[in-house]
Amino acid sequence: MWMKASMAARSLRAFRAARWVLFLTPWLLLVMYAGVPAGEGAELPPSPPPQVAPPRCPSLNGQITGVAEDMEVIIQVRRLSGELRFQYPSRVGNGYWGVVGGQVPVPEDVQEYVVTAEAASYVSEPPRYTIRVQGCTLTVLETWQVTTADPRHLDFHFRPATSPPPAPGGPPR
Repeated sequence: MWMKASMAARSLRAFRAARWVLFLTPWLLLVMYAGVPAGEGAELPPSPPPQVAPPRCPSLNGQITGVAEDMEVIIQVRRLSGELRFQYPSRVGNGYWGVVGGQVPVPEDVQEYVVTAEAASYVSEPPRYTIRVQGCTLTVLETWQVTTADPRHLDFHFRPATSPPPAPGGPPR
């Protein structure tokens, strides 16, 4: 009988120990995975630098008119020196085009660019736009003077290269 009593006592002690383990295990896991504040003198790993979003700049847009529906049109943005800065993925036929702000690098200083649209066997009117970029500010220039034209509406009207040029006043820009 004394053997049964000692086994019962051992079982009771094991149950009480297991109860504490079962109670503490979730708390220990919670503390380990949630992180414990670092104590005095403990070094934290360096945090990565914050990601800075690219500046939200106005975009260049416009409309292409006057070309055949299967004609490829290429829009380019070049520096005055002729260096190509950006080429809009060619589009086919008439419709809208646009260069979303952030696709063309924003210059630190004032830069002038020439925007052209080209289609084989066609001539565009106007042949080009000259724009000034200062930070995120875009302005359209005409004979090196700032105009009120909106750089977000650079429209190119095409005519076949063999047809005569339009009369003065031509198609609206």
